[in-house]
Amino acid sequence: MAPCRIRTGLLGMLLILGAIALGGCSHERALMERTIELGFPLQQPVEVVVRNFHGTVEVIAEDRDETIEVEVTGFGAPAVGNEQRRFASREVDAAVSFDKSDGWNRVIVETTSGWDEVDQTHAHVIVRAPRLNHVRIENRGGQVLTSGVEGLLNIQSLDSTVARGSIIVRTDRPMTAPVTLVSGSGSIMYQVGPDSSGRFELTGDGRPGEIFSPAARFKDIASGGGFMRATLNSADNPVLLRSESGRVRAYVLESPEGYFNDFR
Repeated sequence: MAPCRIRTGLLGMLLILGAIALGGCSHERALMERTIELGFPLQQPVEVVVRNFHGTVEVIAEDRDETIEVEVTGFGAPAVGNEQRRFASREVDAAVSFDKSDGWNRVIVETTSGWDEVDQTHAHVIVRAPRLNHVRIENRGGQVLTSGVEGLLNIQSLDSTVARGSIIVRTDRPMTAPVTLVSGSGSIMYQVGPDSSGRFELTGDGRPGEIFSPAARFKDIASGGGFMRATLNSADNPVLLRSESGRVRAYVLESPEGYFNDFR
């Protein structure tokens, strides 16, 4: 079934949210697909906030016109059964809002599920924007991927009863603002360029994290007690990477967005 696509400016948001509330665009496997493009001037920086009850999240900065595209697809787990998926399709929902306060263009995406066994449903959220100056993500039970982000980054990707919450960050842009990546038992991969900076602290799976840096030199490296600490360039910004039981890695490369490592 083809996605519902709605292209609109600021005045059309109420119509969009009304259509979302009706629970349209359902499918036996894909509970709903919605793409919303918000067109507004981008003289101001862009902040994206995603709160996903369960599933996967992708937030991507790419070469595009002055629009932000949000796509949300809902799913019922195979264990639910074909007949019950039709009922589950009415229980997964999404809302998109934005404002232009405090000198920012701010887009907020939230998903919910009213299904009794919430982990038997999940949502896949994709956000595409011309640039990303501030990203905050809260997710459960699935992978979070960001590409091309710059500025402050805060990701919490916790486990669910059926999946781990892993995190991948790849960006060619200098990362010089605070970064916090926290996973339950999933792995964390943080790939940035040599112009980035930070006071790094890596903790994962009962052992220190791993640093691979062919493009820049870390200083003040210390490890022990299950953590690794190091500084990169000016080190004015804290970079915290922490997983309760997954692998934690930081790579500094010349073209980090183009490097797709064997991620586990």
